[in-house]
Amino acid sequence: MYNYGLIGNMSSAALVGTDGSIDWCCFPRFDSPSVFAAILDPEAGGHFRINPADPVIKTIQEYVADTNVLQTTFHTASGVVSLTDFMPAPADHDNNPDTPPVAPNEIHRIVTCLSGSVALRCDFQPRHDYARTVPSFRSLGGNAGRGAVQARGGRQTMTLLTDVALGCDDRGVVHDFQLSEGQTATFVLAYGHGGPSSVEGSRTGEKLEYAQQYWRSLVARMNYEGLWRDSVVRSFLALHLMMYHRTGAI
Repeated sequence: MYNYGLIGNMSSAALVGTDGSIDWCCFPRFDSPSVFAAILDPEAGGHFRINPADPVIKTIQEYVADTNVLQTTFHTASGVVSLTDFMPAPADHDNNPDTPPVAPNEIHRIVTCLSGSVALRCDFQPRHDYARTVPSFRSLGGNAGRGAVQARGGRQTMTLLTDVALGCDDRGVVHDFQLSEGQTATFVLAYGHGGPSSVEGSRTGEKLEYAQQYWRSLVARMNYEGLWRDSVVRSFLALHLMMYHRTGAI
């Protein structure tokens, strides 16, 4: 049984296991049908897993300080890799107080090799509409080693973008790749149509920096320096991950 960390953007949220697997997520909102539900049915529910292909000796999962950016670090016999997971934070694009901030319906996953050389596996098998639909998968091609796979089923469409060359079959994507010290691979899962067409266009680095600033600015407004501050901050941030930003409802 794996423990889970939570990522989100106050529109939706996802559970990320210590095995690097997203086992629960509803897109584009909390009340939308699930696209990953392996926490309820490991065989049929659907998941999006990125982890070492070889046995893991130790795993550490924690949040970047004062944020809802989740980091899972895998120690293997051949090296150490970190997996950074986040959803882009809501942003106010029109400065209109009558329109709430909006966040892209995306999950960003950054894999970085910290030491040695590690074989990794991307296992992307969404199951739309509470796993009642096995989507159809289509490779969108790519160049210079880039990959893009679209999953369409029922009324839901998602596109997985990455700087790793990907293929797919009728069940999804299972792809092995290798990273050596200092190398990074980025995966972006974008929901719906009209999103970025490449992983570079997803601006992961920019969105990661903004997400960290967003959560830290909320924490700064707490003005709390009492006992057990770390636990209070984590509870505060966890509550915000379960809050729907348009209404404030939990």
